Formats: sequence, structure tokens, C-alpha cells
Amino acid sequence: MPRLLSMGPNEREVVRNLEGELYIPLNAQDRLIGILILGQKLSQQLFTTRDLQLLSTVSTQIAVSLENARLYQREKQRAGELAMLYQSSAKLASELDLNLLYQKITEETAKLLQADAVVFLNIDDVKRRLSFQASTGLNNTNPQGIDLPVPQEIPEELSNYLRAENEVFIINDVNTHPVNRIRFFQQEQIRSILGIPITESGKLVSAIVIFSRETPRRFTDEEVNMALTFCRNAALAIENAHLYGIERKQRLELERLDEMRSNFFIAVSHELKTPLTAIKGAGEIILNEQGVNLDGPEAELFNIINRNVQRMETRIQELLDFVKIQSDTLQLDLKAEDVNQAIEESTTVNLPTLWSRKQTLETDLLPSPTTVMLDHNRFEQILANLLSNASKYSPRGSEITVETRIEDSKVIIDVSDRGRGVPPEFREQIFESYFRVENNTSGLGIGLSIARKLTELHGGQMWVSDRDGGGSTFSFSLPIEQN
Repeated sequence: MPRLLSMGPNEREVVRNLEGELYIPLNAQDRLIGILILGQKLSQQLFTTRDLQLLSTVSTQIAVSLENARLYQREKQRAGELAMLYQSSAKLASELDLNLLYQKITEETAKLLQADAVVFLNIDDVKRRLSFQASTGLNNTNPQGIDLPVPQEIPEELSNYLRAENEVFIINDVNTHPVNRIRFFQQEQIRSILGIPITESGKLVSAIVIFSRETPRRFTDEEVNMALTFCRNAALAIENAHLYGIERKQRLELERLDEMRSNFFIAVSHELKTPLTAIKGAGEIILNEQGVNLDGPEAELFNIINRNVQRMETRIQELLDFVKIQSDTLQLDLKAEDVNQAIEESTTVNLPTLWSRKQTLETDLLPSPTTVMLDHNRFEQILANLLSNASKYSPRGSEITVETRIEDSKVIIDVSDRGRGVPPEFREQIFESYFRVENNTSGLGIGLSIARKLTELHGGQMWVSDRDGGGSTFSFSLPIEQN
């Protein structure tokens, strides 16, 4: 038998026991991939030179075929591994709960590498502690949640592996390594270890540790590369879960604060309503029953009281409406109405606001009745807000107009004033809650926000533009009822 140095002792012994007559090496790209072994001819004759030439040609073809089959099998296996890697990574990307993600990482790692057990460790490099976050495949222990101080429980030889600059650490045979002193390895009968450190900004934060039992296992380069790729994907999934956790915590805190604000507004509104009702009732009793001189100074005092009570009632209602809008609980009672009639009734109610500033109101309504679906009280609230703003920002004695027109199956209602106008850069912001162009104005700063939202609930829009000759025009639309 020829001396085949590339074969191990066990392989040579097997070949020797076959008692071959002729040994023909099968080479591919200057690499021995097999041996063609022939016994004696059936004719008991010796192999001739012609036989050797024929066998040499055949052996070359066999070697090429074997090599092609090996490459095909390797590519097929590689394609299967990549498909598994993709599926496992996709499962991680869809998990945003950190604890569940840690567990899924260990389970998918075990599937990919056909490992007996896998643990996920968080590493505190400052305190030198290992924290078990998840595990799969362990027989005798459940280390999740256990912290181990590295210097006492883990020999220095293993601690040296847990460093950010190390891409992987491998222990092929635990029994011949100092780490065999660890009781955990003894209990679990661990023989081989492959560990993948996970770093964040160059700092070691975690590690995925893969275990093989019973017999030593040599992890191939392909297995190590696949583990590295998967762990990089796992690191991205962990970072996403961390960011989601932070965002979720912040969102919950904002929701909690928003709920506290809403509850505060509701509580304050109800607390204010009771004394306001009492003040208003007492004033009416005194005015009607005590014979107050309507032309005297006492009447003016009662009028001041009444106006301020009404103003406070309006503010309280704004707060309650604002809370309902923010929580999406405000409901409309929509009914078919003639928009001209609705405008006339709503402007009549708001005339005293204009008269108090010696202002006049001019209306230009549609030439014929036009039906829209609206909540009459909320429509009146929209128009009251726009008229109140127009009065507040227009000079005393000026004219305010309400005009209507039809565009694209919608009624457009324009409320125009003679104020200083709204700068273009603020024409969207003024509809945001609490925003003010001027800080020295009264009110809560939520009236226009409520008015726009009520318009949108009616299926319309609200905007502001310049008025010809100076001032602003606040417009809102309502869909025309086709039936």
C-alpha cells in the first residue's frame, strides 16, 4: 500500500484492511479527495500498462465528478443555511419585548448550529459580573436571572475571552481547559464552547454562548461565520427593542400626564361650575325680586357680574370640549339644516358681543336655501368663536362681515375683520392649542383649535387668509347634503 501522508492513522488502517491490488489516487486541484482501490482481476492476470492508462483517465473523470458533487452539495447546504439564517433573523426583527427576544435568540441559535444548549449573558465589565438573561437546552440548571461575579466563579482563563476586542472565543474540549473547574460545566456535561461577544460602541455588553455535550466538537469556519452573522443581526434586534422600550416608556408617561391634565381640567371645570351657577342665580334673584333700578349704578354692577359669569362659563365649556377632543370622545348630533337659517340664528345670538364694542355685522348669504348636515349647537360654537376673535382684534366701531359661497359641492363661510391680520408664518400655528400671535391677549388659547376640530368633525376644513383692504378672513367649509 502506498504511503498517503494526507490520511490519518485510522483511515490508513481501513485502507490496509481492504487488501487492494491497485491504489489510484483521486485528485482535484492538487488535493487528494479519495482513493480508487481495485482488487485482483477475475482472470488472475496482472494489470497492464494499458489498464493503468485507462484507469488514470477514468480516475480523473471520477475525481472531477466527485468534486463537482461535493461543491454542489456544499452550495446546496450553504443555501439552506442562508435560508435558515434569514428566517431566524426575521423572527428576531419582529420581537420587541426584550425578555422574549433574549429567549428567542437562544432558541434560534440552537437551531442554526444544532447546539445542545445556548445561553445569553449580559456582561457588566465594570463590576465584572455575568447576568444570565435566557437559556435553552439546559438539563439541570435554570440560570436565568442569576448574577455571577466573574473573578470568583469564572477562572481568569475564561475571563480573558470575554473581551470586546475578541470576535469569538472557542474552547474545543472543556476537559483539557482550566474552565472545567466551573461547576455549571460539570453539571451540564459541557465539552465544547463557542462564544460570540456582542459589543456596543466598542464596549462588551453581552455574549451568546453555545455549548456542545458529551464529545468534543470542532466548530467549522462556516459555523463560526454563520454564528457571527446571526449575532450581528441579534445585536441590531436588541438595539431596536431597547429603543422601542424607551419610546414606549416615554409614550406611556406622556399618556399618563395627558390623562392627569384631562382629569385636572374636568375637576377644575366642575369645581368652578357650582359657584358660578350660584352667583348667576343669586344675581338674577336680586335683579328680579329686589327691585333694582335698571338705570342706576346697581344695574351696571349686575351687568358686569353677568358678563363675567358668561365669560367664565364659556371658558369652562372650552376646557371640557378640549378634553373631549383630545380623547376623541366628542360626538356630534348631526341633522339636515338650511345653512342660511343656521347662520342667521347663530349670528343673532352673538350680536351683543359686537354691540359691546360698537361694531356692526353685515351678512351676505346664499341666494337660495342650501342643506348641510350639522350639529346646530356646535355650528353656533364655531361661528361664535370666529365672531368673538374678529371683534376682539378689530377696532371699535369697525365692520365685521359673514359671507357665504359654494365651491366644489361645499358651502364656504367667510368671517372677515378689520384687524391687523395674521402673518403668513403663523397661519397654521394659530390653530394649535395654546398658541398666540400676541401674548398679551385674554383667553385660554384653545378656541381656534376647538373650532377647527369641530369643523373637521363636520367633514370640513378651516383656514385663514388676508382680507382685501386689511384684516383677516377666517373661512370654513361644510359639505352640501346631496339628498
